[in-house]
This record gives sequence, C-alpha cells and structure tokens, in this order.
Amino acid sequence: MHNRKYTTKQLRCLLTIFLLSVIVSACSEDEDVAPLDSTEKVNIIVGQDTYNKFLNGNYVTDPFTINDVNINGNYLEVEVSYSGGCEEHTFEMVWPESVDQIYPPKVPVILTHDANGDLCEAYITETLKIDLAGDQLDYDIKTISNIEIIVVNGSDKQNQVSTND
Repeated sequence: MHNRKYTTKQLRCLLTIFLLSVIVSACSEDEDVAPLDSTEKVNIIVGQDTYNKFLNGNYVTDPFTINDVNINGNYLEVEVSYSGGCEEHTFEMVWPESVDQIYPPKVPVILTHDANGDLCEAYITETLKIDLAGDQLDYDIKTISNIEIIVVNGSDKQNQVSTND
C-alpha cells in the first residue's frame, strides 16, 4: 500500500479530468439511443361527425406549423414546429370516415396540437409518424402507394401540406 498525499491543486486536476471523461463518454455517438416514439404523440380519430366539427372550426388547438408531409413505407410523416420545451405536447389527427371516390384517393385530414399549457419559448421541430397500415387506419400497401394525404393545420387552415407537394 502506498500512502501518497495529494495537494489540493492535484485533487482538483484529477477531479476535473474525471468529470471531463464522464461527460465525453456520456455524449459519445457510439451509443445506441432509442428515439422517442412519435407515434405515441398522435391520437388518431376517425369519424365524420368529429371531422365535420373540426372542419367547421368548433374546436380549440394550440398554434403550430406544418413544415413537411410525406409517406415513408407504411408511415405518414408530418414535420411540425411549435413553441414550448417544458411540457409534453400531443397531437390529434382527425380523419373522415368517407372520402370522394376518386383515383388516386385524396384524403384531407386535420391535425390539432395540445401544448398542455407549455409557456416556454424554445422552438421545437419534430417529425410525427402515423402508421397508415395499423389497426386504426388499416390501409393496404396498394392504397398507401397511391394515396394523397392533405394535412390541414387545425390552428391555421391556410397551412396545408400534401404528400404530393
């Protein structure tokens, strides 16, 4: 056993090196970090009465912006931006029960946002994913490959983005 004595300056230096190594290893890109499942942030509602209510503006939604919409495999991906950062934000996507029988199918849907009272001012951008082949929507592969989905912003109806844009 060595009975070595360290000066205060040496101890500070060792502590600094240790803390830096912990920080560097914690931020390493080599680790697998599971992304937040954005499918859980979107509640899917399918119903003509509810859709008509939302279409006519009889609802409350917090402001946000739809930046981009596309279909990737079985998923509708909707990139949104909003102010916040202190609370969990959720979204509802309201689908009509029926659409005009045209080919290719064109489906306008309404996306609403609940900031849960978040008053923070960070500007968040994230991509929401909606499973088009899942139990709630149950689209088949052929329909998914041909469908045009127009996502209408519930807080600003002028902000509409199509999967064909």
